Amino acid sequence: MLELKNIKKRSKNGHSVQIWQYFLSRKGLYNGPIDRDFGNGTEKATKEYQRLVGLPDTGVVREDTYNIAFNDGLTELLNDFLSPPDQTSLKLVEPI
Repeated sequence: MLELKNIKKRSKNGHSVQIWQYFLSRKGLYNGPIDRDFGNGTEKATKEYQRLVGLPDTGVVREDTYNIAFNDGLTELLNDFLSPPDQTSLKLVEPI
């Protein structure tokens, strides 16, 4: 199962951050690079998502945020992320 709990700035779980960035991007909240780095843009978009769904805007993806995102299409987007229909529209950055 996809594990996104407690991802935050300087997260060591780059793959989870990458999936979370893609989710926020598809929700129209994040337009930065999908680069596995939970930087300021990802934090800002996370806070905006949390406000939109009625959660405290902590900027950290804890169980409450994850559960709402899971029910808000995260699982469907995961399949899309793994095989996006048009990769030219994404700013994917290869890991170093």
